Amino acid sequence: MRMLTAIPAPTPTSLAMRPEILAFLHDAESETIVRRALHASAPEPDAVRRGRIGQAINHLKEHRSPNSLVVDISDIDLPLSSVRELAEVCEPGVNVVVVGNRGDIGLYRDLMHLGVSDYIVKPLNEDLVQRAVQFGVAGANPDTISQKLGKAVAVMGTRGGVGTTTIAVNLAWHLAYKQGRRVALVDFDLQTGDCGLMLDVKSTTGLREALENSYRIDKVFLDRVMTARGERLFVLSAEESLRDELRFEPRSAETLIAALQSEFHYVIIDMPRVASAINLRAIELSPIRIVVADETIRSAREVVRLRSIIGDGQGAQRNFLVINRSGERRPGYVGKRDFVEAVEMRVHLTIPHIANIGGGIASYGPPPAAGKGPMAQAVAALAAEMSGRPAPTRKWWAPWR
Repeated sequence: MRMLTAIPAPTPTSLAMRPEILAFLHDAESETIVRRALHASAPEPDAVRRGRIGQAINHLKEHRSPNSLVVDISDIDLPLSSVRELAEVCEPGVNVVVVGNRGDIGLYRDLMHLGVSDYIVKPLNEDLVQRAVQFGVAGANPDTISQKLGKAVAVMGTRGGVGTTTIAVNLAWHLAYKQGRRVALVDFDLQTGDCGLMLDVKSTTGLREALENSYRIDKVFLDRVMTARGERLFVLSAEESLRDELRFEPRSAETLIAALQSEFHYVIIDMPRVASAINLRAIELSPIRIVVADETIRSAREVVRLRSIIGDGQGAQRNFLVINRSGERRPGYVGKRDFVEAVEMRVHLTIPHIANIGGGIASYGPPPAAGKGPMAQAVAALAAEMSGRPAPTRKWWAPWR
């Protein structure tokens, strides 16, 4: 199979290669004190660096987050905005300690509200730094940034051929390489799933092993069974025998998704059209549900049936209905207005029918999300609405309001 340079080649996974501690201090005195305080737990010479929170943000956009992070907000005009930006680039599970030169109780409370584990006012001393880092790692404060979990997104289709896997793969690609997130793409169809095929990555037996023996799931296990597609996108898929009857306990989905949420910003789950207990549990555990349909009577019927499972998207759950291949005249086709009236659900996005569009390099080259066409624009719009980030200004996609 011909490899295209537009897609990063598969590389060894790096889930376990997370630094223990990283610190950015603005002045030499604070740098020296923190270096001495963290010497036992951070022997690496570059674990303590010169800089403020801005340097930490720029570093984490390109590198893995540490387990514990110390950042300096001294003389920053908008410290709370900087901490919010830091929280966006931090991976789940990061303990953040902030140091600064303002002894302001209001600032302290605001920082605690944002999820910082502790705030230390200069001048620093070794004991305070050590206790702050250890306190955060212990998880004493349930609202700290370290307790932040990645978002689980269940992508499901109304029937075969509507482009469910194409949407899941392109969404994962966009989040990883256009938004700079760490993304896990999980293909829950262990026998006939195509996520690995679309991204040209080798499937393993790890997904089945994880669901059959969920007690084994940890960082080391995930590092062994997931396949990297570049530095930010990791795939967990399988090609189990069609002769096997696969049945898993619903709690296995809970353990797997929770483990992935502690390591990734997003967990994109390509759901098969099988109403098994574990699949229903995976949907329940996903606060974001994306339903992919086309403009046919059959899809309209299935949207109505799926609503009995996903509900109306109230509270912590958010439902998105995506109409793919809009305008394609196929048996059972119905117009947009008739479709919307039938499903009684808001259509968030329509993607026009594009002949001969490929989903990945196994078929027609890089994922469309890697380009600038209608699919890339549509996926960007969907990702923006999911994540709350600004939507693209050029609209090849057609939103429904």
